[in-house]
This record gives sequence, structure tokens and C-alpha cells, in this order.
Amino acid sequence: MSAALARLRRHFNDELLIRVGNAYQLTPLAERLAAHTAQALGSADWVFRPPRLRTRPRAA
Repeated sequence: MSAALARLRRHFNDELLIRVGNAYQLTPLAERLAAHTAQALGSADWVFRPPRLRTRPRAA
């Protein structure tokens, strides 16, 4: 895995991704983080978008 994933694993003291057969599965913590991350990135995208292209963010 990447160095960034290794740093995240150390920071959160969690594997974040578990190998299941030929695929990876998110740990419960990673699933919670993914939901919050998606919301934060959506908000950041809206803030940095030019005002003429902004639409109101939808509530999750």
C-alpha cells in the first residue's frame, strides 16, 4: 500500500482496508471516515468554485 495509507493507518491506529479474497473492504472506522470525508470535500469544492457556477449544496 502507499505511504499515505500507511501514515493514515498509524494516525488512526486502524487497518482502514482489509483484504478479503481479491478485493479490499473498509473497516468500520474507514466507512465512518469516508462519509465525513465526502461531505467535507463537497463543501470545499463548493467554496472554491467560481460564484457563477455555485449551486446550493444538498443536505446529506
